[in-house]
Amino acid sequence: MKSEKPGAADGGSSPIQSLSRGLAILSQFNADNRNLSLTELSRLTGLHRATVYRFVKTLENEGYLVSTESGSYAIGPAWAMQLYSLGSETVFAEILRHDIRALAGSSLETVALGVRQGENVNVVHTLPPGRSFVPTLPSSRITSLYVTWNVHSQLFLAYASEEAKRKILDVKQTRFTEHTLVDREKALARLERVRSEAVAYDREEFHVGTCAVGVPIMAKTRPVAVIALIVPVERFTEDALPGFIAHLRAAAAGIEKRFKQVGEGR
Repeated sequence: MKSEKPGAADGGSSPIQSLSRGLAILSQFNADNRNLSLTELSRLTGLHRATVYRFVKTLENEGYLVSTESGSYAIGPAWAMQLYSLGSETVFAEILRHDIRALAGSSLETVALGVRQGENVNVVHTLPPGRSFVPTLPSSRITSLYVTWNVHSQLFLAYASEEAKRKILDVKQTRFTEHTLVDREKALARLERVRSEAVAYDREEFHVGTCAVGVPIMAKTRPVAVIALIVPVERFTEDALPGFIAHLRAAAAGIEKRFKQVGEGR
């Protein structure tokens, strides 16, 4: 049986020890080790297999690892999204660039990809279509989660814990237009609908004349990114919405599938 450092039992680990172990597990994945089993991770890190299992399951639930059909593990979309937000030149970044370009081409609308960073959303990529419409966007690509007119924020908040949701919604909303939802209880009700439908809308809440619709890119049960279309109000009709949502969901499903295939080395 492997021996671990004093205080290494899970119940006695300090947060720093826990962080070190999680990072030690993640650092084993590289170009030569794209897929690793629990036994291999135990051998490489020197941690008990049971300890590795608990850390791996946490990382999997957070989207930083994914389980493969062979029973091993590979890096997951949450990790890939963070690398992409830093501009890392990885195969995951290529997948995202390809799918974002394809979505802009098929929908003929502006595409915006956002990732969560703490209590903010970072819109890491915006690609306008080949049309004359230039949407009015916030001055910063970093938006607070409490700004619930934003479809990225809506989706990340919808999947957050009830405690986190209520804490963030305690922040007073700014009314940008007559359409901006600022009532806290109505915002909570909206988030329930967003969670059940897995789609969010902005109907001229930030800028009159500009609307948006977004869907999550999922890892297990949580979104690791949100992909959205920004559309002028005259094209944001009830007849057009099903088509926009279909384009978004197809793009999200394609990204999720290719992330999994890359993680499995296929």
